[in-house]
Amino acid sequence: MYQVKRMPNAGPPASEVHRVSDTPRDRLGLLASLGYELADFELYSGWLILEESSAEKIIREFILKWFAPMLVGRLRTCAAQGAADVEPRFIDFHRLVTFVHLEPLYRDRSWVICDGDEAGQTVTRRLREKFADWPNERFLNFNEGDFERYYPAPIQRKGRAGAGDCGQ
Repeated sequence: MYQVKRMPNAGPPASEVHRVSDTPRDRLGLLASLGYELADFELYSGWLILEESSAEKIIREFILKWFAPMLVGRLRTCAAQGAADVEPRFIDFHRLVTFVHLEPLYRDRSWVICDGDEAGQTVTRRLREKFADWPNERFLNFNEGDFERYYPAPIQRKGRAGAGDCGQ
């Protein structure tokens, strides 16, 4: 594969031709320079793994649509089944993208966010240790210990009142 680049300020129109290596990263870089994105190949631009399904659903259904609409269809969200499931889920994800030779592609496009409680902080600490060559900001915690603390006050009050009051 070759990449042709126009040489700026070269007097008469001129271009340079460069050979592009056959690695997936370089081929995708070439396609990106032509205006193609991962979404054009039915791939997501990034992944977000969250500790619980309520956080995943709210972020996917509302927060992305309202505050980051350009990420809809480009950022894939995934829910773990609690803090204990986050680490094995991320490791499975890492194995999958490494197996299909995409790991370098998703290295800077994958995040894990856990609750800010001790269990969530322990998970992010372990992931940072296991994936020490990844940037620390790929493994984050919410400030609150429970994602439900971010719910509006009327919903929090209903939740504390008991399941019988929900939806009435």
